[in-house]
Amino acid sequence: MSDQKMFFENTAARLFERFCPVEVVEAAEGGIFPDALWSELELAGFGLTLTDESAGGIGATLADASAILEKAGRAAAPGPILETMIGNWLLGEAGLEPLAGPVEIYFAEAGGNHSVSWLHGLSAVVTIARDGDGIRIGSDAPSVFQASEARDTIGEPRYAITRQSPPEGLHRLELGYDTVLAQASVLNAARSLGALEWVLERTIAYASERKQFGREIGKFQVIQQHLAELAGSVAAARAIIIEATDQPARPALAAAARSRLGDTIDTAVSIGHQVHGAIGFSREYPLNYRTRRLMTWRDIYGSTPLWRRKLSAELLSAGADGIWPAIVAAS
Repeated sequence: MSDQKMFFENTAARLFERFCPVEVVEAAEGGIFPDALWSELELAGFGLTLTDESAGGIGATLADASAILEKAGRAAAPGPILETMIGNWLLGEAGLEPLAGPVEIYFAEAGGNHSVSWLHGLSAVVTIARDGDGIRIGSDAPSVFQASEARDTIGEPRYAITRQSPPEGLHRLELGYDTVLAQASVLNAARSLGALEWVLERTIAYASERKQFGREIGKFQVIQQHLAELAGSVAAARAIIIEATDQPARPALAAAARSRLGDTIDTAVSIGHQVHGAIGFSREYPLNYRTRRLMTWRDIYGSTPLWRRKLSAELLSAGADGIWPAIVAAS
């Protein structure tokens, strides 16, 4: 790990530990935006992590941003932290001013339907539209969109939105739409990894605390097998996600990371709750804050089947001579 990535990781860990207690998470699930947390995030400049220094940002790498988001996922931090990073990065690339406050991103494909969180608390919604080999980008006030409110498995406000009119005045970038989607997806995977590692650590600790039939349940062979399966799955996800954030120019790695992530989330949610039993579903116990987020994040910026199709396409395009090196590189 580079010194810079370690700096971001340590800074984020301290910030979320201090300003994201369980009370903030609970309040967000009641529809209260985490204003105090967001003020600290802005002071730290986390919304400008990926934005180039010439545009007033930090100019950090995808790997650096992933270190911040991993800590956000571990803390079950509410608010569009990832989306603000991506939105301000792309605005800066287009020569536009970064935005203060929380930002959501809107991928204007698949009929223009999308869902965003905290619509009425946002500074803007950044639209990303495919344009040949590149993209067009611009920002709009939330009022430009028609919205219907719902609640996701996290419990935070989420809005299905549709533009009331076609996007206009967008700025063109040579960045590919699929490239931007892949980078957003990899950062989402890093955020999910933080929650997964919390689930693993808490489940191991609980198994050593909870006693049944006169001994800790972690001493029963079946529980040990469950924990070993969970640990192996999280380790595999961590390895491929780190590789994908370190090499963002390789689309097969992004597809492999998201494909692996889907399986690991299924394993973590299942085993985490099996080991904990009924207490894991209790609102007073923090496990469900992570598992509910994992179930929501699993399908953000592309479902697991979508990324598996993309991975298959990447491998098939390698041809007969390149298929094995491609498999090794993506594994």
